[in-house]
Amino acid sequence: MKNLGISADLLDALLETANIGVGRAAASLCELTGRPVEISVPELVIFKIDQPIQMADLRTGTVLRVAQRFYQGLNGHALLLLNESGAKQVAKLILSEEIDVDAFGETEQSALLELCNIMINGVMGSIANQLDILLSYDVPFLDLKGVEDFGDLVADLLPNETGQIVFMQAALTISAETVHGYIVMVLDEVNLATLLACLAHKI
Repeated sequence: MKNLGISADLLDALLETANIGVGRAAASLCELTGRPVEISVPELVIFKIDQPIQMADLRTGTVLRVAQRFYQGLNGHALLLLNESGAKQVAKLILSEEIDVDAFGETEQSALLELCNIMINGVMGSIANQLDILLSYDVPFLDLKGVEDFGDLVADLLPNETGQIVFMQAALTISAETVHGYIVMVLDEVNLATLLACLAHKI
């Protein structure tokens, strides 16, 4: 069942909240880089971890994943995903320089970690503020993962494979160059129900 039968009103409210968050993240990145930055989330889908999802641009090669655990009012993980070519393009745009096509060095990884940290905290901070919930965070971590299906990206975060995925397509534009990626929330059933209940109370 698409979006687990969740009402369009709740999905729209969550999408609007996410866009408020990435708008704040874009403003922070603009200050950090001194370059015009726009970020938007045009689409949001909720599905179970074992459901198939079309993600052709993440299915081949290596995916850059930044993951951060959040807890207290909600418990789960937030991720930002970029395919390898998109990650290198973003690093080049942030650093305003060419980078090695074969590997990510410490400078590039640091820049991408900062970018992803700002985007994740923009979205999760907006959700926390809009829904009046308190969130704490672990330190985010970055890794490069070979991917055959979506489960490869989250198996270590939800080993029992019973979680729910809030999957948001994101468009990041720096100096008029656009890179597409994904912002993902990984929640179990209880925490997804908590999130939706808080949303329903606000609309």
